[in-house]
Amino acid sequence: MEEFEETPPCLEPRNFTWFASYTKAMEMLPSDKQAEFAIGVIRYGAYGNEPFFEYPLDFAFELIRPNIDNSRKWSQMGKKGMEKRWGKKNVDNS
Repeated sequence: MEEFEETPPCLEPRNFTWFASYTKAMEMLPSDKQAEFAIGVIRYGAYGNEPFFEYPLDFAFELIRPNIDNSRKWSQMGKKGMEKRWGKKNVDNS
């Protein structure tokens, strides 16, 4: 597994949904690449860090990227709705 760039501590993680299909896709990858794929997806979903995968990881990632982007968008919209209803100080920083 390649080394990953450390996430700057100033970035607060955002929520995203890990769908069962991500696990299914990951399990179809060569076993020596599964951890690299999982960490890359998590870092992209939580921090927006763009992964630089080689084939076949890049192919698998491009198929799930739109779902991750939508998941992050819906999470942020839900957070904003909660802030509007309950006030910012009562909303978890997720």
